[in-house]
Amino acid sequence: MASDELKQLLRDIIIWRMLLKLPSFFSSKKQPSQESKTSDDFLVAEINQEKISLGFFTDQDTKPALVASVTEDRKADLFVVFNSSLGALAEKNPNLPNRAIIGINDPKIETMTTIARLNREKMHEEMTSEDIERVLTQVGEDYNAHGKQLFFSSVTSAVLDGVRIGNPIGARGSVLELGCFNAYLEKEKLDLYEKVAQEAKLDLEKIVPLEYCIVRAFLDSGTKDGILLRILKDFTTLSFVEESNIVGVKTFSLGSSEPDFWGEGLKIALQDFSQHPRWPTLVSFYDTENQAVLEKVAKETLEKNFANLKEVRFENLNTRLGFAQFEASLYALSVEGETL
Repeated sequence: MASDELKQLLRDIIIWRMLLKLPSFFSSKKQPSQESKTSDDFLVAEINQEKISLGFFTDQDTKPALVASVTEDRKADLFVVFNSSLGALAEKNPNLPNRAIIGINDPKIETMTTIARLNREKMHEEMTSEDIERVLTQVGEDYNAHGKQLFFSSVTSAVLDGVRIGNPIGARGSVLELGCFNAYLEKEKLDLYEKVAQEAKLDLEKIVPLEYCIVRAFLDSGTKDGILLRILKDFTTLSFVEESNIVGVKTFSLGSSEPDFWGEGLKIALQDFSQHPRWPTLVSFYDTENQAVLEKVAKETLEKNFANLKEVRFENLNTRLGFAQFEASLYALSVEGETL
C-alpha cells in the first residue's frame, strides 16, 4: 500500500480510545449526517457466514446499553436479510439511529500481527501520534496482502525501552516496540458491505473484524491468554491470544453440525501455532451452540495431539462477562461505538 494512501487512512484514525489502554485505527467510510453527530445512539451489525445480528445501543455514562436486538439466518440475499432484520428491529423500537458499525466475520479476511520497532534519535522528546503513524506506515508498506485492502489497523501492545506501557504518547525513550494487528479484505467485499449500509440509509462509520472486538472484550476482563472459539453450524473461528496480543485468527469450514469431524478441523487450525513457544491453557467459547458436546471433543483433541495443552481449562465467555447467548458479539462491537 502506498504511503499516501496510508496517510489518508491515518488522518481519520482515533488515536487513543477512552476505555481501552491501547488504540485502534479505522478509516472513516463517510461523513456522518448532522443528526448522527448529535446523537449518542448507534446501531451495530454483525455479519457472518450464517447469520446477521443487529443491536440498537444507547451510549450511557459507564458503557453502551442494549435497547433491542434481532438475529436472522442468512437464508436469502445479504441485502434482503439485512433489510428484513432492520425492519424487525424497527418494529421493536421505531426511533432507530442512523449511525452504524458493521462487524464482519469473513473467511477471506487476512490478518497480520507483528512487532514493529522504532528507534528514536530524539529520545528526550515526548512521543507523538506522528511517531505511531510512522510505525504503522512502515508496517503497511512492508506487508504483502496479495492485493487485499487494509481496512483495520490496531496497536495491541507497546514497549518503551524494554518496559511495557499503556499509552506511549507523551512518554520519552529511545526504542519503541509496538504490537500491530492489521486486517485486509478484497475491495469488492468492502464495497459490498458499504453498499448494504447505503441501501439501508445508514451512516456507516466503521467496518471492523469481529474477532478483534471479541478479543478486546476478553482482554478487558483481565485475562491475557486464551484460545477463543466461536462455533457456528458450519464454520468455526479460532483466535489465539498470548500476553494480550492477537497471535493469529483462523477460520475453518466445520461447525456444530458435524461434531465427529470438528475435532480434526480444530487440530489443523491449531497446528499453525505449533512453533509458538508459549500456549494458553484457557479455551473460551462464545456465542456457541452445543458447547458441552464440542467441549468434550476439544478436550479429547487437545490431549491427544498437543502435549502442551493437557491441563487446559474451558469456559463460556458469555457467562463470565454476563452476556446472554449470542450477544457477546454485539456487546463487543458496541465498545467501538463509544469512539464514534
